[in-house]
Amino acid sequence: MSSPPSPPRYPHADEPWAAYYLYQNPGWARPRDEYSRWKLDSSRKATAIATWELREQARDEYVVTYGRDAQQWPERHLTVVVFPTNLPTAVCLECLWLDGSHWEDRGARVAGRLHSVAPEGSR
Repeated sequence: MSSPPSPPRYPHADEPWAAYYLYQNPGWARPRDEYSRWKLDSSRKATAIATWELREQARDEYVVTYGRDAQQWPERHLTVVVFPTNLPTAVCLECLWLDGSHWEDRGARVAGRLHSVAPEGSR
């Protein structure tokens, strides 16, 4: 009995923004049609990159004040809301968590706060 085929590896898996792309586009390996493939390779990829870059800008500002060692930060898993598109996305400055499922920034802020206060083992 043979094992099931392993899923394809994302071509940009080594990029720092790849985790965001994969989270935002769970069906990337099996697009429905050529238009979907084009969207996944263009604007969806650009959104993931923009999300990552905005997160990194916010993280860099925090690092200037509190240093690179996240273990020493006054608040663990600090989140910010960024706008890579017209929709708000909550992102964590410490880990790769993000939540872009809200239509308004208040929902994104609440999701971010829930992430930052979650017990350590539940993230």
